[in-house]
Amino acid sequence: MARGKILAFLDAHTEVNVGWIEPHLDILQSNHQLVLQPFIDSIDSDTMQYTNARRVFKGAFTWDLRYVWLRTPEYLENFVFSSAQAFETPVLVGCAIIVRKDYFFKIGSFDSGMSIWGGENIDLSFRTWLCGGGAMIVPCSRIGHLFRNVPYKDSQFQVRWQTNLHRVADVWLDRFAKFYYASVSFYNYTIEKDSYYKETIRKRFDLRNKLNCRPFDWFLKYVFPQLPIPDSHVLHIGEIKSQKSTMCWSVFDKYVRLRECFYYQIDPNNQFILKSNGLLMHGDRCVIMNLKQPFLLLDSCPAGSPDEKYGIWHMEIKSYSWGYLKLRLKIGHWPVIERCAIQVTSAGQFMKGAQIPQVQKCLTVAEEIWSFTNRFVY
Repeated sequence: MARGKILAFLDAHTEVNVGWIEPHLDILQSNHQLVLQPFIDSIDSDTMQYTNARRVFKGAFTWDLRYVWLRTPEYLENFVFSSAQAFETPVLVGCAIIVRKDYFFKIGSFDSGMSIWGGENIDLSFRTWLCGGGAMIVPCSRIGHLFRNVPYKDSQFQVRWQTNLHRVADVWLDRFAKFYYASVSFYNYTIEKDSYYKETIRKRFDLRNKLNCRPFDWFLKYVFPQLPIPDSHVLHIGEIKSQKSTMCWSVFDKYVRLRECFYYQIDPNNQFILKSNGLLMHGDRCVIMNLKQPFLLLDSCPAGSPDEKYGIWHMEIKSYSWGYLKLRLKIGHWPVIERCAIQVTSAGQFMKGAQIPQVQKCLTVAEEIWSFTNRFVY
């Protein structure tokens, strides 16, 4: 048992810098109900090169409870780098967590029903925010983290990891848990919720009631309002990623083009939604085909249900979340045609040389295969 008043949970593959702990001690001296993390720099897993982070990110999650980095607006970046003030984060990183020992055990420590790795930082973050505390990133404290592939790739680990995330969803997500389960329902393994699982989940519910924690919709409203909340008509959500080039759709003015994917990051410009009625949306606007030029662009969505004259999108799934993104379209008196989104190099003057998604005759080639961050199967 640790004897000190402050606990620091660090991954073995992290490297602390001089003076890393003092900023945390200063904050926790005056506010006992915070859980903190340092600013995370990167260590290359091949060269061991240490690189200072030059962008400000918050921690976040997608509906399958995957940890992701949330890009912050420029004004917040300027404030953080000029003032060095700690700032709030919806979710803590898993590799470095600092907290007062008395508060850590008061709110239930780590979930003893979890095993090995995965989900414990999300569980602790939800519990801290919902039960009267808060989570913050301390930019005056920097720690290097060796970023590597997930070390546990066997199916047994995947089951344990997913079991951890099931526990987070069952305890904290309330009515929103259906979106988590819809986003992982096509995985080819089963989570056994035996008597031990049910008993330990009951104890976590007892803890939640004892701490008088808020409902999860409070978290979505006040802590992480940037997360799009789907409805039962949403089939796919998030980045649209090319299997061939690993580039993603992104909005440039009103046009859709391709740029570097932000996998494990959330950027407002690259978030799309495909609904069951065939609308492909970015925010409150829809992606349509420009009939005069070979571009995809954003325009107002139809007042009612779309038809082939407007264009109906759908995904033809090939494997898990990968598939062909197709558009059914009727032009004038011609019969309805079906076209596929494909990655091409623009030859037009406006975006000449840029990589763009374009709708063409389906060829069943790798450049036509795409995936969204989350696929929902209800």
